[in-house]
Parts: sequence; structure tokens; C-alpha cells
Amino acid sequence: MNIIQFVLQNLSLVLLGGTVLFLIMGLIWVFLLTHEDSGFRGVITYLGHVLVVVLGWSLGGWLGILLISLPILIFYYYLSFHLAMVVVPISDPDNIREWWQRFLIFVRYQWGVQYPQWMVTDSLGQNIEKRIPGNQFGSFPPGLIWARSHQVVGLTTGMTFSRVPDPGNVFTGPYESPLAVVDLRTQLRTSWIEAISSDGIPFRALLFAAFRVDKEIWDRDLYHKLLRRNPLLENAQRPDFTKGNYSFSRSRMRALFSTIGVGSHMHEHEDARIAKWDERVLFQIEKTAREVLSQRRIDELWQPKIDREGASAMDEIALEIKEGCANELRQRGVLLHASRIVNLEFQGKKVSDEGEKGNAGAVETHLIPGNIQDDHQIEQKQILAWSADWQREAAQTRAEGKAHADLLTQEARAYAYTNLLTAFAEGLEEARLLDPKLPRYVIAVRFIGALEKLMGQSDAQGVSDVHDSLDQLKKMIPWVADGD
Repeated sequence: MNIIQFVLQNLSLVLLGGTVLFLIMGLIWVFLLTHEDSGFRGVITYLGHVLVVVLGWSLGGWLGILLISLPILIFYYYLSFHLAMVVVPISDPDNIREWWQRFLIFVRYQWGVQYPQWMVTDSLGQNIEKRIPGNQFGSFPPGLIWARSHQVVGLTTGMTFSRVPDPGNVFTGPYESPLAVVDLRTQLRTSWIEAISSDGIPFRALLFAAFRVDKEIWDRDLYHKLLRRNPLLENAQRPDFTKGNYSFSRSRMRALFSTIGVGSHMHEHEDARIAKWDERVLFQIEKTAREVLSQRRIDELWQPKIDREGASAMDEIALEIKEGCANELRQRGVLLHASRIVNLEFQGKKVSDEGEKGNAGAVETHLIPGNIQDDHQIEQKQILAWSADWQREAAQTRAEGKAHADLLTQEARAYAYTNLLTAFAEGLEEARLLDPKLPRYVIAVRFIGALEKLMGQSDAQGVSDVHDSLDQLKKMIPWVADGD
């Protein structure tokens, strides 16, 4: 009874003590909740609100709170709203829902209960940095991922893939964190690869590739063919995001993210790093390029297999590489525009595709300074063996050519003899038709005429000698006639 009377007599003191105890407990709760991710920022905001309320109470009690504290707090949050519109990155200025999310991000940052806020630090989307730490498992979403308009961020919830949002800034929900960033622009990559020709000679090749996220509309046959190979491509026949300059299909993007895998991409240790989506695409192209190059001999690297006008070995290799991995990449949602070998490098030599000239694909060669090391003796022996084979083939070709030339010479000589005999026989036949008893000098004249006709049709050397022989025969004709 005495306790009740004491409380009634000192009610104001009891209420004051309870209020102070409540505020202290609130201060401790705010500190424990926010100190890990925000330091004392949440405590400072809490004490500022308490100070405003105490000021209003001290000036006018409940009326002071209503007329002084409440307007001050309303103005504070009104100002915070406009600051949020300036400070927090914007994606869609006309989206009212986005206004509210930006306001919540800014206010919860002040209270220290924010979700993590990430930023894509480069234009290619290779690096994602956590700029503001937070608790993604807390009760105060949303978080923020600051990305550019040509970048799509894949989101996960723990070890499960979550969703593919629109390009640009992303507001994350509970448990969501970024998996990877995909650049929607055309990607250009170069890479040196190690390869071995079909005749066992190792070399290096510079590979160029151009690819991008597939935004083409697939025909029915292609769609069902790819869907059978990858069920994640369901409803991926055409892009479902068509705003702006960068359209894409979320199903194709999901298939692309599935090749990356859900992991701790945000670890700072290099050992924990997982390959980016473009690195995996380039790895597949490199693998196909090695297989194509391994099917060719060294000489076939710049000598086309099909010899025709405008043929190029590099074009053949580029076509084989593209045909070998285009469908595999499309199953991942990637369209390969071009892939080709632009440079070849051997031990001691470098062969450039830029030196190709003419239909035969002649290649410019540059020497690289340095001596051939002992550990490359096997490769050098292989090169010498290959060179010996080609020298033998070249000698055989020259021998065949010389034999063919000799054959043509013999045929031409036989043809000339045949023409001589034919002309002589025709002359005798004509002389007999005129008079079977013509003298011998007439026959000699016919013989000389046949020789002159043969000489007029011949391109052989020694024409002047033939002329001299004919003049001597003509001088002998009177002597032959006297003999008759």
C-alpha cells in the first residue's frame, strides 16, 4: 500500500525515469543493430530525433511535441526526400515507385540499417565493389546496385539464382546479392593460344573474336533445336526487353548466367575469383580454334585447301572456327559475329596475316631476335624433316617438268619430220601428174620448196643456217641439170 501511495505521489518522477530507461534501452538496441555496418551513424540519428522530441516536450508538453517537434521531423524527412532524389542514382525519372525506393535507401542509410550498396566500377562490368556495407538479411530493404544502361546484373539469393532485372540501376530485395554483370554491347577480344599442327610442330596463334549477347529473333527450327540442348532457353525465341538500344531475352540471359555458377564472387582473394562470362566465351572459342589448327599442316596455315580465285587459308580457318562453336555459344545466349586467326608465331619466326597478298596467300615473315634454345631441338628437327619432304617434292616436280618439256620437244621434232616428208611426197606427186619423166632438177626444186615451206612454219632457232643451206642447194641445181 505504501508503494502504491509512493508511486501516485511521485507519478511524474516514475514516468520520467521509465522514459529515460526506455530511451537508454532504445539507444543500446540501435547501437547493437547498426554499429557493425555504420559505426555511430545510427546512434547519432537516434539521438537527434530524441533531442527534437525532448525540445518540444520541454517547451509545451504534448502540445509542444505536436506543434514544434512534429513539424521539425516532417521538414527533416521532406528535405531528406529531395536530397535522396539528388544523391541516390536514378534509373527511371518518371517511376514513382523508384522515387520511394530511393527515399527509403537514403533514410535507412541515415539510421544505419541500410542494405548493401554496390557499384560496377568499370564500363566492361568486370568489377563489382561494395561501396556501402549493410545487412542483406535484415528487415529494411531495398539495397542498390549502381550499373550503367548497357549492363545487366544477375541476382542470387544465397546459393539460388534469383532474377534478371532491367539494365542499369537495380534495387535489391531481401537476401539478394549480385552474381555477375553482362555487357550488352559487342565485345572485341584477342588472345594468344598455344597450338600444334597436324605434323607435330608447335606454334602460337593470335585469336580475334567479336561476340555479344544474342538479341536476334530465332526461327522456329533453331529455337526448338537449342531448347532441346538447353531447357533454360524456354520462351527465349525473341527478346522480351526491347526498351532503348540494348534489347535482350531474360531466358537467354539466365542461360548465360548459369554457365558462371553461383559462388563467392565478392571475395577479395584472387584464389576465390571465378571466370567472367566473356572469359568463358573466349575460352570456348580458343578451344575450337586449337582443334581447327591441329587439323592442318604448317603449310596449310597460309595455303588454302581449296585453290580458287580469292581463296585464303585464314578465311577457311575463320569459317571453321565460327562453325565449330557458334551453336555451342548460342545455347548460352551468345551470338558469335566473327572469329579468326590474325597472327602466327613460331620459334624464331613470326608470320602475320596482314602480309597475305594475292590468291596464293603469300605471307610476310619477320625475324624475332634471339637464339634458338637447346630445349627446342626436337621442334627444329621436325621443321627440318618437314622442309626435307617439301624439298624432295619440289625436286620431283622439277624433274617431272623437265621430262614433260623433253617430251614436247621430241613431239615437235617428229611433227616437223612428218611435215617434211608429207610436203616432199606431195611435191613428187604433183610433178608426176604433170609429167612422169620430169628431170631430177625439178625434183630438187620441189624438195627445196618443201624445206622453205617448213621453215616458214617453224619457230625453232637456227633459221639463218637453214637459209644458207637452201642457197647452197639452189646453186647446185644447174649442176644437177647439166648432169641430166
